[in-house]
Amino acid sequence: MNKDNSGLLFPKFNIATDTSDPILFNNGNNQIRVYVTYKLIANGTLIPPDIAKKASITLLNYISENPITNEGWNVADSPNDFVTQGTPPGGLESGDVQKVFYISTQNISSMRIGFKIDFNVPGYPSGTMTSSLNSDARKSIEPRLQASFIYTIKDINWDKYKATTYSGDASVVYNYYLSCNKDSYRFIKFDVNGYLSQSGYYGLCGWCLADEYKNFYGAYIWPDTPHQTQQKTIINFPGDYSSVVTIYDQYSEQGNREHLCCTWAYNHHGGSGKWNLGGPISYWWQYLETTIKVYDQYGNSGYFWLDTKNINPSYSESNNYVLDSRLHNLYNVDANDNISITQNASTPNPKLNIYDHKPPF
Repeated sequence: MNKDNSGLLFPKFNIATDTSDPILFNNGNNQIRVYVTYKLIANGTLIPPDIAKKASITLLNYISENPITNEGWNVADSPNDFVTQGTPPGGLESGDVQKVFYISTQNISSMRIGFKIDFNVPGYPSGTMTSSLNSDARKSIEPRLQASFIYTIKDINWDKYKATTYSGDASVVYNYYLSCNKDSYRFIKFDVNGYLSQSGYYGLCGWCLADEYKNFYGAYIWPDTPHQTQQKTIINFPGDYSSVVTIYDQYSEQGNREHLCCTWAYNHHGGSGKWNLGGPISYWWQYLETTIKVYDQYGNSGYFWLDTKNINPSYSESNNYVLDSRLHNLYNVDANDNISITQNASTPNPKLNIYDHKPPF
């Protein structure tokens, strides 16, 4: 039993994590839970837990007694998306108070962590108890820091499947799925930038009206959460034609969360007509710089770029482009729009590439 000079007793105090060997990635995102458990007695009487929980708790460097927040560690009262899952320590008894903290760091060196409890509530004795190397209470934890890493192209899957479109649709459409290819890891979050948000064009990030506006090629990305099976509008030319594609239809609910779906679409305009510019489609060959930041369950991350420019399999890759001032990150490809290449309208090959470096936009 620990007693401070005021007569306030700390008959129980402890610090613990979900495991005896807590591992923490030093990426600043990954969190582990820290449990501080204690009980207070004043004048031989148990202080009720609803009063005792008003105590202030500070996590300390076990050696120096400095708050760990002064030494490159973050302490939060709630979890983020990257908290390591585990089983809370047991042993709670009547009268115990347990507070949970979530810690993270970008430090490269581990730290032994103690704590300090300050109790100062009117009507009760005040007191402080410190658990550190230089105190009588020597309870601590020491997370084992794991070096963070960056995902690159070798760490991902980029799988494509023939997509489902509505009955009778002549479009050729493929869904591509981005996921983690690293053992024991999975992607759980995707931050996406560079796509249209307008109704009817949502997700569109690159298009080419090739062969004198006869053949449409489009690239789409579907970042909205939750990732779930649904239908989306593609190849939308109001008053002329539109199509619908089913996305996130290859995996379970959990699997969908771990994948990001993109779509490559093609359609040939029949008869003597052609595709007409309209809505946000203001030039025959345009694209946005589409970036994807992935995070695994521990907060390790990586950047990827969708090649939204070179989506026509009949065209050689173009390095010519002009920034279009009408929309941030919108580019026009500086090429001749009367390029005509014989294209089998029913069997084009899909082309949607992804890179771990910025292509020559």
